[in-house]
Amino acid sequence: MNFVIKKSSLSGRVRIPGSKSHTIRGIICGTLAGGRTRLENALFSDDTLACMKACMQFGARIEADKKNKRITIQGTGGLLKTPDNIIDAMNSGTTLYFTMGLASLVEGWTFFTGDHQIRNRPAGEMMKALRSLKAKAFSTRGNDKAPLAVQGRARGGDVSLRAKSSQYLSSLLLSAPLFPRRTRINVLLLNEKPYVDMTLLWLKRSGITVIHKSEKLFEIPPKQRYRPRAFKIPSDFSSAAFFIVSSTLFAEGHVIIEGPDIRDVQGDKAIISSLTKMGAHIKTEKNRLIIRKSSLRGIPIDIRDTPDLFPVLAVAGCFAEGETVIYNGEHVREKETDRISAMAGELKKMGASVKETPDGMIIRKSRLSGSLVSGHGDHRIVMSLAVAGLGSHGQTVIKGAEAASVTFPNFFDLMKSLKAKIKIF
Repeated sequence: MNFVIKKSSLSGRVRIPGSKSHTIRGIICGTLAGGRTRLENALFSDDTLACMKACMQFGARIEADKKNKRITIQGTGGLLKTPDNIIDAMNSGTTLYFTMGLASLVEGWTFFTGDHQIRNRPAGEMMKALRSLKAKAFSTRGNDKAPLAVQGRARGGDVSLRAKSSQYLSSLLLSAPLFPRRTRINVLLLNEKPYVDMTLLWLKRSGITVIHKSEKLFEIPPKQRYRPRAFKIPSDFSSAAFFIVSSTLFAEGHVIIEGPDIRDVQGDKAIISSLTKMGAHIKTEKNRLIIRKSSLRGIPIDIRDTPDLFPVLAVAGCFAEGETVIYNGEHVREKETDRISAMAGELKKMGASVKETPDGMIIRKSRLSGSLVSGHGDHRIVMSLAVAGLGSHGQTVIKGAEAASVTFPNFFDLMKSLKAKIKIF
């Protein structure tokens, strides 16, 4: 499937769907709890479907009501069963890493795979940590990547962790409360800290105790129990970012974005502060944003805690006066694809003045022209290039646009509702 996009002026209002990161944490916590957990305003996407399927293999009973955006989970009370088939994480790194932690809680072997991108994402640090906690883990190709296998039961104890991806630390924090011994995690490196804060929020709401005075050391008491609960999933700032940037650049009058709550712990709400520093006019109200077209100026942007914003911020830089420097994003290269290299290559096709750096990109204001570009099978690259196409002269064709469904199945429909000139073929 391809997106075909022409230069557009946007107006109207859209409601952003539920957060992927919150939804997946809710599914994991519900799986570990005893009793019934209900998630309202849950996100239904390829990633959340992968997580639901994986958790059902561990013994959770899950009812998915897509029409009413509700997921109901009858949990295992921590008594997980060994999956009777291979866990396919599809394109979801969060699902892979979080369920590796679940696998360390069962005695049998659990085998994991995923699509070609997942099979090329590093998992060595995660396997090393699980082995330190007395689980077993190996990669079938000996390259520290999926396909891989994990066998419990992990005992707990002391472990040192380089969390180049916050998902490694979140996975251990979710599983360690059920270990038979106290666990101490010494964090040597932590990227994407807001996602760990989100995990800690879910643990607290689930009745789990984690002792930490800094981001360097976490202590988790053993033999705890997850409590079931009902929870309304907040809207996804990672998804909203595409509409916030496009509205800032191309609004006619104003655009209202409904759903995002600036009080939520999601790190990607930083898109608002970054754009505001660039000169954007964004009015924040309870659960909605009012955005007017703005003239932006380039600034330096530290992307360490918010790597998912990199692609769309690179696009914003193309329309900003002067120079935008995005830095501290080495880990952006280890997402679904090397997003730094991919975005640099595709934006250059459109005429952008960009320079790739080891940890980010230097972008100068550019006159973009429509071109044939590739989404690289990466949902955030597809949607970011769509934003670029809205401000480009001529026609932009994005190959592989179906990847957007990984986290944002109705991206196309919402863009079109704002009068974007976008088609599918």
